[in-house]
Order: sequence, then C-alpha cells, then structure tokens
Amino acid sequence: DVRDGEYTPDGSKEWTRLRYENKLNNMARVLNELGTDYNKKGLAAVGLCEVENRGVLEDLVQTGKLAKRKWSIVHGDSPDKRGIDNALLYNPKMFEVLSHDYHNAGVFRDGERVFTRDILLVQGILGKADTVFILVNHWPSRYGGQEKSDPLRKQAAATNRRLVDSLLQRQPDAEILVMGDLNDDPKDESVKVVLGTTPVMTEAGSMLYNPFELIHEGDEGSLKYRGEWNLFDQIILSKGALNAGKW
Repeated sequence: DVRDGEYTPDGSKEWTRLRYENKLNNMARVLNELGTDYNKKGLAAVGLCEVENRGVLEDLVQTGKLAKRKWSIVHGDSPDKRGIDNALLYNPKMFEVLSHDYHNAGVFRDGERVFTRDILLVQGILGKADTVFILVNHWPSRYGGQEKSDPLRKQAAATNRRLVDSLLQRQPDAEILVMGDLNDDPKDESVKVVLGTTPVMTEAGSMLYNPFELIHEGDEGSLKYRGEWNLFDQIILSKGALNAGKW
C-alpha cells in the first residue's frame, strides 16, 4: 500500500487546490529563472525528488512562463511507501534523452528490502556533442536517528558507485553527474568514502568531484537543523564531466 494521502484536502497538510496552485506558480517561477544569468534559455535539465506523480510534473511544466520553454519529463513510479518518486525535467532543445532506467537502490535492513526511492539513470546528449549520464537520487532519510539510518545511505551510495564504475569501465572519460537529496553531508562516510568523492579533482580518474564539500565548509547549506547547516542536496561530477569544457 502507498501512503500518499498527506497532501490532500483530508490529509495532515490540508492541501487545497489554492495551496497547490500557489506551489506550482512559485516553483515554475524559480525554475524558469534558474541559469538565465549564464544562458537565456535557462536550464537544460533539472533532477527532482519528492515527486507525487507524473500529473504534478505535467501541471508544473505548463505553469506560467515556464510553459513557454516546452520542457519534457522523465518519470516513473517508485516503490517508496510514501509514493514519492525521482524525476528529470529537461529542455529538449538543449538536452536529448537517449535512454533512461530506474535502478533498485539496493537498501536492506535485517535482510529485508527497504522500499526507498529507485535511482533514475538518464543518458542523453547535452548540447551538440556531449553524451552525459545523470543519476537522480533520494537516499533514505535520517528517520530514527543518523547513526541508526546510516547503513541504509551507505548501501544507496554503494549502488551508485557500482553504476558509476560500470559506466567508467566502458568509457573512462564518461561525463557523469550524481545528484539529488542524499540525506547526508559531503563529508559523511556514505558520500566521502563509499561513493568516493574529493573536493579537489586531482585524484585518480575514478574519484568523483564534489564542489559542495567546500561550500559546506563555508557554513552554508540547504537546510538548518538545531542551529546547524546541513547540505544534503548535492551535484557530484566525474572527472570526464569536470574536464568536458563544452557545457
């Protein structure tokens, strides 16, 4: 059973049509403006977490000025018990999707599978030449405490590492982006050790570059809990992506 009644008129959030439309308008405005300092066409692609269903994405891309960009959608239903999914929105004039697939995050507790969000892997052509692989993630939360839930995120990180290694084995200079809500900070073991990241891309080619590690050291983050900044939302790049120089 999927427990996805929270954002309904009868749910705990008392989600009305007016609140829903306000949310769509606010998100569409921000997404429409993102990246326009560098490219008037805006974003080529954006990974999303906490997606209720495909219908809300269809509403979003048709809202306000964002509708003029004619974005397309990659979405599939996740096994997550809350009914939330990972997805990718993209501008087909800037990013051509070649294939996409969902991968089991490989998370288990006491030998039983944890039905968390699948990893979305999208292969596409960015610009006119670059083949890019995008992995959209939403790792298990810290519900029950960071220490208790830590092994779950390490397993999700290990699955990402295997996917990345598989791509690099076939193409050592593959341009790979691992992104999403990792529910861990850049220096936590799941990211730093299991996924294998570095804040300075001077290591071996299999290491992944995480620019958000230095950002977090500067006392910045994407959420604040008990007075401390966390930076769970990250974009991590392969050496090939960092050296592409064509984006």
